[in-house]
Amino acid sequence: MAAPAFNLAALEGLGLSNYLAADSGSDSSDEEDLEQLGLVLQQIQAARASKERQVKLTAARSRAEAAEASFLAGYQAQLAGFRAELRRSHEAYAGACGDLEKLQKKQARKSKDLAGERARLLAELAALRKTITAIDGDFKAAVRASSD
Repeated sequence: MAAPAFNLAALEGLGLSNYLAADSGSDSSDEEDLEQLGLVLQQIQAARASKERQVKLTAARSRAEAAEASFLAGYQAQLAGFRAELRRSHEAYAGACGDLEKLQKKQARKSKDLAGERARLLAELAALRKTITAIDGDFKAAVRASSD
């Protein structure tokens, strides 16, 4: 019976070629040993394939985590920008409210000053009317006195 073809380089890398060379028993024992070695080699290849998949998954996970971290950093930077813009807008609004309040106070003072000025002018007008009425009365009296 022909021995199955194995990758001797792989067996040597695992140190199993010495096992084949050291066994000088019967043919049936050699066939069993070869079958056992074949199974071991299949298990090793499956483990190697599993390890490669695990390495690929780890690399994919690392890339996904890096992408997530990058996204979060960008999102946080954008959020910080929005917060700064909101703060500036709030400060501008507060400043505008303060300016409006000052203008309203100034307008109230001017209205009060104008009301005082109006009252003073009305009082002065009333005094002038009294004076004019008194002068008119004196004039009419003088005219009557001169015509008599």
